[in-house]
Amino acid sequence: KHTHTQQTHTHTHTHGQHKALKLETESTTADNPACTHLNLCAILSRLDRHQHALQHCQCALELLERGEGAGGMTPGLMNDYQDEPESSILAVCYHNMAVEHEHLKHSDDALQCYFRSVEVAQAELGPDHVVTLAFERRAREAEANIEAKGRVTARGMKGSRMSEYDKKLVNATPSLKTAAGAKTRR
Repeated sequence: KHTHTQQTHTHTHTHGQHKALKLETESTTADNPACTHLNLCAILSRLDRHQHALQHCQCALELLERGEGAGGMTPGLMNDYQDEPESSILAVCYHNMAVEHEHLKHSDDALQCYFRSVEVAQAELGPDHVVTLAFERRAREAEANIEAKGRVTARGMKGSRMSEYDKKLVNATPSLKTAAGAKTRR
């Protein structure tokens, strides 16, 4: 019952965000369409609609790159002293893209986006900012997880489709070539 209620609220939020996005795209004075896309991404991700969530991240990124989506810093996210931003919408955008790529098992794209989120956070927020440090930690965790999964897949223990990373690993290690070849012959 609790899960059904959560899903109903999530679907309601999705509907509301789509309405907001429609209004913003029709308006000439909309100041936050990139954030609306990122909110939709978060909602769709919770519904396990990761491909659609990724598309909203990509739309947000395009808006931000064109300078049409809330500027570089996330509006309304300031600290108690109002002297520095608490977040960067562009860094959050790259981070969300990384998460969606990871859900979709796009390992290389996920890592690129994780590391890009760190670069942007460092540039906009500074290397010691809490958001920068959190994104760095998540990027390292993702890298370790993806590499561990790559080793398992290359050994033929899990999964049937090899990523480019797996293929490089197999080609670089002679003992893995025979294991991977044995798996494909089965």
